This record gives sequence, C-alpha cells and structure tokens, in this order.
Amino acid sequence: MYFTNDDKYIWILSHNGDHHLLTQFSTSDFTNKAQISGSMNAVFYNPYNNCLYEISQRFFQDRYVYDVNLYDAATGKFNETFVIDNSDGIRSIAFSDNGFGLMICGSVLYSIDSSNKHKIQFIDNSVMNGIAPSRIEMCNNNKTFVLYSERYGTEIYVYTMDSETKNFQKIYSMSDYINFKIYNMMASNYTKDILYYSEYKNDIAFQDVETKAMVTKTLTQGVKNAAILASNKVLPDVLTSDFRLILPNENLITNLTALHNISYMKSSNNGKLVCITYGDNLYLFQSEVFTNHNNYIK
Repeated sequence: MYFTNDDKYIWILSHNGDHHLLTQFSTSDFTNKAQISGSMNAVFYNPYNNCLYEISQRFFQDRYVYDVNLYDAATGKFNETFVIDNSDGIRSIAFSDNGFGLMICGSVLYSIDSSNKHKIQFIDNSVMNGIAPSRIEMCNNNKTFVLYSERYGTEIYVYTMDSETKNFQKIYSMSDYINFKIYNMMASNYTKDILYYSEYKNDIAFQDVETKAMVTKTLTQGVKNAAILASNKVLPDVLTSDFRLILPNENLITNLTALHNISYMKSSNNGKLVCITYGDNLYLFQSEVFTNHNNYIK
C-alpha cells in the first residue's frame, strides 16, 4: 500500500503469479481511479515528485540491469524511465521531501538524488560495521531515513540519516541468541517515533529518532502487524492486526474485537486514515473511528 504525500490517493499492489497490478483509489470515496500493470520486481514512492517507481529486471549483454519506470501517482500516467546498472538487486529505496534518497543494492548503500537527474553515489556506511541494511523507511514528516538491519536472525540494528545534514548514526541495537524473539520496526511520517514490536515478545516500544529516548509498554501478547494512528499526544496511538488499540499516553490497551485474519494494514502519512486487508476485502477507515469512537465498535 502506498499513500501519496497529500493522502488523496492510495495505490494497492497485488499480483497473480508473475503479473502485478497497481490500482489507485481515491481516499475520499474509495473509487478506482487508475491501474498500472506489468511484471514489476518492486515498487517505491517518491514524495518529491509524487511518483511511483516501478522496477523491472532484465538481462543486458552479460548482466542484469534494472529499468526504473516513473508513473505520476496522481494520474497514473507514465513519465520516464532510467536504468540502474547494478546486478546485486535493489532491496529498498526511500526518498525525502527534498528529493534526496537512499537505496540498498545487495549489501551496499547508495544515495539517489531525484532532484539531480537521479544521480547515484556510493555512501560510506562504515558506521554500520559491515552489517548490511535490508529496509529503509521514512519518518518525521519525510525528514529522517530509518534503516533496519538484521544479522543471523538474532540481532537487529537500526540507523537513521537526516535528509538535510546527512548525519548518519546508530540509534538502537538488540540481540537475542537464546529466545530468537527479534523485534520488527515500523516508521511513519506522522511521528518522529519508531515503533518496535514482535509477534513473540509481550511488549512494544517507541523511540524518538532525535533524542533516542525509548518508552516501552508491556502487553499481554505479541503484535504481528500494526499501524500508527494520529493522536495529537506525546506518543502516537497504535492499532494492531488483532484489533487491539494501544494508547501509550494513557497506558491503556483496548480489545476492539476478536479478528485474526488481518493480513496487512497501513496508515496514511498524517495518521488520520488506515487501510486494512481482512480476508479478501480491502477497507479504508478514518483512524478516529478507533481512537475516538471505539466504544461503538462491535
């Protein structure tokens, strides 16, 4: 799921075998607006130019290269194509509001500047001590890159980079050789707090990317999937995939219902909308349904 930066549209990626389909919906009435189809390897979104980056692999001469096709996220119209000549594979790309981006190819980190014809440069990430990042997310209103790394299935490391200063630092690390209960990480443009959670650990943590301060809340059971919701409080509210509402500021956990088939959920950039897949259906809610009116949910 990809919300545009203004939260007017959401793009849903689905697939049937090798055939992939990107479908655009309006967040005001959920009408189907546009579709993009193909055999895409991955899709990323850039708020700077409001474009979807559809990536396809092809064999060229003696190696694999990647075609990056740009589509206008408001209209679905094709804009342009550029080629990334790197056979290691594109694992993740994220962009800030100023057009500066980070890209992981194999185990190597690059910058990719969409404000300068997508110029690509190697980034010395020696601060990561040889631990290759696997995923990049944005938070803090598209100002901060959050890089997630996992090693041996028992260690995680989280790094941040400021999109303006390019300051790169480690903010969190955790290892668990005994229980193999490793945290997942989630970031949201709505907040500057990273969310850590695990299906196998009975707690959830919020970490401020600027101060590194961490607040941990104890749960009755782990969290498989979650979405960060707007709260206008110190910490954001969290909706979990088993329909628990976590209100960390009030230290409250509300069990809304006993649903267990939510396969994916994603909140909008402002945290005021949340899109949920339940069974074979797709639902779009205003987040205040859960945060302000949950007494009416049955």
